[in-house]
Amino acid sequence: MLPENLKDLHKGEESIRTDSLAHIDSNENLTDHMNMIHNAMNHIYAHVQEHDHLTENELTLQLAGIRLFNAAAASIKLGLSGYYQKGFMLVRDLLEVTFLLDYLGSNPEKIPLWKKDGDGPEFKAWAIRKALDERDGYKGEKRREDYKRLCTYASHISNEGFKLIAPDGLGRIGIFFDKGVFTAFIEELAKKITYAAIVFSPHFPNVSAQLSQQKLAFFESSQGWLKKYFS
Repeated sequence: MLPENLKDLHKGEESIRTDSLAHIDSNENLTDHMNMIHNAMNHIYAHVQEHDHLTENELTLQLAGIRLFNAAAASIKLGLSGYYQKGFMLVRDLLEVTFLLDYLGSNPEKIPLWKKDGDGPEFKAWAIRKALDERDGYKGEKRREDYKRLCTYASHISNEGFKLIAPDGLGRIGIFFDKGVFTAFIEELAKKITYAAIVFSPHFPNVSAQLSQQKLAFFESSQGWLKKYFS
């Protein structure tokens, strides 16, 4: 039998979820972001479940796609229930996996090497970011800053990270609803899962006509969303 306190905690989580969904429904921007999150997850799902892998490399990438989808789904559940810091932790996981997939997209011949030695120096998180910045001609280490910010506020314990559990200066144990923190979480998740889907699907160039149409529809919707909110 589940202890009463844990039953009550679940009831509280469901109550916060109701408040979160009501806030989304009342906010056009958040509704757009949630729709984009759904579209990106659906796009990843389709390439994992509806495409029969043609090579061992594609199978490896589909397994990475499962990690992306599950991280996004778990992050949504945590964020809607008021566990913002833990939701952001999974957003950071999304970003790290996406950086790797972006790197492997430019270097597909390295996929077998990554499978054999994913902990090797070439595949360290900092090395992947550096390689991507060099590929794109970026000088400001924006990828490092983005990754470090999520580490500082969510994944690693830090004084700055306490802001996600004490937004008004008073720590709150367990769940709580905060419009500002929740909005920031949804915005960040939308950006990261959309980036993940954009990077993920080009790894599968030979797909069915139906999936090709879905791919086109996703890229059109993502471009419209990006233009509206991040032009």
